[in-house]
Amino acid sequence: MELARSNDLKVNFVATGRSNSESKLSRETLEINGKYAEFKNFNWYNNGWVFDDNNTTCLRVSNGAEVSIPIGQLSFDNSSSTPTHSIEIQFKIRNPQNYSKVITKYTRYKASDESGKSWTDRDAWDAFKDQTIYVNYDEFLTKKYLPEHPEAPSYDELTYNGLDQDFNLNNLVCAYGSLKNPLGIYFSPQDAVFTANGDEETVSVDFVEDEMLYLTFVYTSSKPSHTGGDSKLLEIFLNGVLTSVARRSDKTSNSAWTIDSDVIKFMSNTCDIDIYSIRVYDASLTIPDVV
Repeated sequence: MELARSNDLKVNFVATGRSNSESKLSRETLEINGKYAEFKNFNWYNNGWVFDDNNTTCLRVSNGAEVSIPIGQLSFDNSSSTPTHSIEIQFKIRNPQNYSKVITKYTRYKASDESGKSWTDRDAWDAFKDQTIYVNYDEFLTKKYLPEHPEAPSYDELTYNGLDQDFNLNNLVCAYGSLKNPLGIYFSPQDAVFTANGDEETVSVDFVEDEMLYLTFVYTSSKPSHTGGDSKLLEIFLNGVLTSVARRSDKTSNSAWTIDSDVIKFMSNTCDIDIYSIRVYDASLTIPDVV
């Protein structure tokens, strides 16, 4: 992963040149801007500073190990001198044991005009959230709720009425932010999420295991001349391709927010992860910067 903007670089971690053959003190030391990473449950044999299948050095987090890397808090405040930030992470997911995702999206429904019924799925949605048998909302509707409620339309008479989403912070492989309320950056073995409030101000991307991945999370705060107003965007790039973008709402666009963590934490309870580099910039990277 090439260096994008050296003048705006705040954190620059690369695994190249490290080795488990270093002394015990040296191999367990990772200093970033005067602060030290915390390593837990590493055996320094088949995890730690190892070569991957392509003989590229990585920090392998596996077998229940975890590492907290001190990249510092990031504040997004338009009144500050650095309201925009970008985080680049180069990694590879290995040996997933749990395919739960950070974010699950559900299609919500209402009765179509052709059905002649005035119906929304509010009660059905509440019933779905209160049960534990079905994990798929559409399956719950077709097999459980609609057959038991003849006053409701049939499944074929339903039409789109928006999206709902749930956050699952119980099976993470990476967390940069609060584990109580989603605000920050989170990985599972299958997806990554960047969220400013855990609601509509959220971008996400899916990915696969055993592939080298380059993820770039960007928050842009600017005043574009062609609109005359603020432009506050959350973006995710995967391997140089913009995959998801969301604009902060008018209600919250003037409010500052902070990722409430000094460290980005990688865990191996649900899969192994090879970490190659992490970079943080006090700037919003653009497509030419990340390709």
